[in-house]
Amino acid sequence: MLRGGTVHTKKELYVPESICRQMDFHNDDLIEATYLKIVKNKPYYTYRLLKKNPTQSIEQREEITGIAIKKHHDLKRLYIELSRPQEDFPTTILLKDNDIDQFNLKEGDIIDYVCHPDDVMLGCVLWKHRVDPFPIIEEQSQKVASKRISPKKARRAFLPIFEGLNILTVGGNPSLTDYLKEEIEKRSGNFIRLRGYEKRPTMVAKIKSADIVVVYTEAISHEAMYLTKDICKKYDIVHTFTKNCGKNQFVKRISSLKKKLPQKNAYFMIALSRPASFFLGKQFNQLTLIISK
Repeated sequence: MLRGGTVHTKKELYVPESICRQMDFHNDDLIEATYLKIVKNKPYYTYRLLKKNPTQSIEQREEITGIAIKKHHDLKRLYIELSRPQEDFPTTILLKDNDIDQFNLKEGDIIDYVCHPDDVMLGCVLWKHRVDPFPIIEEQSQKVASKRISPKKARRAFLPIFEGLNILTVGGNPSLTDYLKEEIEKRSGNFIRLRGYEKRPTMVAKIKSADIVVVYTEAISHEAMYLTKDICKKYDIVHTFTKNCGKNQFVKRISSLKKKLPQKNAYFMIALSRPASFFLGKQFNQLTLIISK
């Protein structure tokens, strides 16, 4: 099974991919499914995590995240290009009609693709990220597809909830991290990225400068992942690991991780209108007030 998962009971119960992502379910996690209702002969359940699998099980599928869909103008078909470390050239895969219909796909959409570990052609679309279509450069005209921004969207303001924070992603597809950068910066945060292939001193320096680190485990080498984990633990840096995290989930996760950051003391200097001796009996010109947030 490439999409979603199953709960092994007397009768296998299918768990949708959207639930697996929303509740961060992974292979061999212990979960509870409670019957809710039937709608149009389809049963619905609520799910609850009972115990997280402490070890990483061997996945029976391979996920490639954050891929931009392109259109083949000769064949008039949608396709994706997969670049894998073990291959010298990218693999071109034409998207199946049922995937296009199910996810309402079009040129410029950002998707995740899942396939058999031994054959990249035996796969399907796993997820469509809710982001604006990625602009595709035409091979002939070399023009970027334009998009019209509505006045309502253009006037939208965002609270500076990430002000003063350095947020680092390690790994991840560049197409997706471009959107993550935009989401962080319009909330006044500073976005830093590492592909995972940089030299060790560069990686260590950027990790140490971060307040929050998010590691994309499906698009990074094991060496870079373990290095990031060790540096974060050594310097007590808030960090998390994810396989797939679109921009909406990313903002929610950063907001949650922000609560784990150590609280800093705020210092305020109060200038009195007359000498402090008037109040304290001693000759001071200023009084310092320290308030802990």
